[in-house]
Amino acid sequence: MAIWRWRDQVWQEYASANVLDRGLQFGDGLFETLRFGADGYCPLAQHHRQRLSNGLQRLQFSDPAIEMTLSAFEQMISTAPANSGAKFIVTRGEAPRGYVIAADVSPNITLVRFEVANVDSTPESNSVHHITAGTNPIRLARQPLLAGIKHLNRLEQVLARQQFQDDWNESVLLDTESNVIEGCMSNVFLYLNDKWLTPYLDQAGIAGVVRDWLLESGLVEEAVIHQSSLVQCEAMIFCNTLSGPRSVQCFDGRSLAIRDEIQDWQEAFNRLYR
Repeated sequence: MAIWRWRDQVWQEYASANVLDRGLQFGDGLFETLRFGADGYCPLAQHHRQRLSNGLQRLQFSDPAIEMTLSAFEQMISTAPANSGAKFIVTRGEAPRGYVIAADVSPNITLVRFEVANVDSTPESNSVHHITAGTNPIRLARQPLLAGIKHLNRLEQVLARQQFQDDWNESVLLDTESNVIEGCMSNVFLYLNDKWLTPYLDQAGIAGVVRDWLLESGLVEEAVIHQSSLVQCEAMIFCNTLSGPRSVQCFDGRSLAIRDEIQDWQEAFNRLYR
């Protein structure tokens, strides 16, 4: 793992964070987790860029801060090692105690690079994508101002991860009105009434880039999904940038179908990163 900080239009070796960083004080910032293919190319970069830009505007970063952040993002995208992963983190910057944002605050931008396993679309390897999951007791708060973006305050996910049962690989998170929202680390999709559906994320949750990719393909639709659908669905998948689509073979102790199209989706995802 290697860590850098963006300074003077270049990436420099990481120096320890200041305790006055608003990201440390308040979770005031955003992050993107990216995967790069065999040629160092990120096929879903535009989706990451759009979500990052949207998040910066939602959190009301200044125009110079947005320009600086997107410049660092572009430079990071263009210099990625092959078959690598990256966590791109931007905080509002350093400021004295208090919630008020100083007019001259400058963002802190940090890059963490790490290794990722090579994608493999062989049928024998797909068994690792058949997972077990359940309903998480932690509920997500509804806040439309933050819904969809990947902000730094992930305490709900931290609490939810501690609730995993020993055999769970993922879990479904509901909001406070018992609507299905997402997984702890992934977006979720349910096969209901001959359709693949994924929850609307206008009140809570993160709009993942693989979710966007599947929606653009026309393979899935958005819907309001109530908790009751979890006992009615025939099949379920989770997906995120690092793993792609993963079929759920057992949910809350109930066996689910492993539908053939999911292997096709996984193979299509893998081809993006070869």
